[in-house]
Amino acid sequence: MSLLTAAPRLRNTSVFPRPVERSVLRKEYPLSIVAAALKGETDIAVGNVIGSNIFNLLFVLGASVTINPIKTEWISVYDAAILVAVSLFAMIPALQKKEICRVWGILFILLYAAYTAYLLIR
Repeated sequence: MSLLTAAPRLRNTSVFPRPVERSVLRKEYPLSIVAAALKGETDIAVGNVIGSNIFNLLFVLGASVTINPIKTEWISVYDAAILVAVSLFAMIPALQKKEICRVWGILFILLYAAYTAYLLIR
């Protein structure tokens, strides 16, 4: 299955409303994180990731459901459980060594690729 044929299936798979997806998928956002990391400003890179996720989950999702409640399905709860599990997993290197190294970065990218593949085939 190509990405083009899978795209319509992916359109309705997100737990989050469209404003959240748009804010996360802006091309400036990942580029600013990479630029901060390349400059050695890792605290800015990590702060951007954590801050935007907190903002998207609490403010954007909260405002969206205040205006128009969202019906959830079992798959949405499953995706949210994956989000919590991955968030806890990402804390392991930070708590153990106070550093997230390249090996963990590669592992995170592979996990993202696996989750994206899962979304395409489910």
